[in-house]
Amino acid sequence: MDFLAQLIRRLLAQTPWFQKVLKVILIITAAVAAIPQFLDMAGLASLIPGSVMDIVSKIVVVSALVGAFVAQLAVSDEGKKLASEEGKPIK
Repeated sequence: MDFLAQLIRRLLAQTPWFQKVLKVILIITAAVAAIPQFLDMAGLASLIPGSVMDIVSKIVVVSALVGAFVAQLAVSDEGKKLASEEGKPIK
C-alpha cells in the first residue's frame, strides 16, 4: 500500500526542470508518431507503407509514454520539502 501512495505522491509532486523538458519532448514525440495511426483511421493509409509504419509508430508511442512517465517520477528537492511539510513525505 505504501508503494502506491509513494507512486501517487511522486506523480503529483513538482519535478526538476530537466525532467519537465524531457516529458514535454517525449509527449510531442508520441503525438507525432501517432500520425500514421490517425492517417490509417482516416482512410489515407496509401500515403504510408502499411506494416512498417504501424510497427514503428506503436514502438515509438509506447516508448515515449513510458519515458514521460519515468520523467515524472523524479521529484525536486522543493517538491520533497513541500510534501514533508504537508505530512506526506516522499522517500
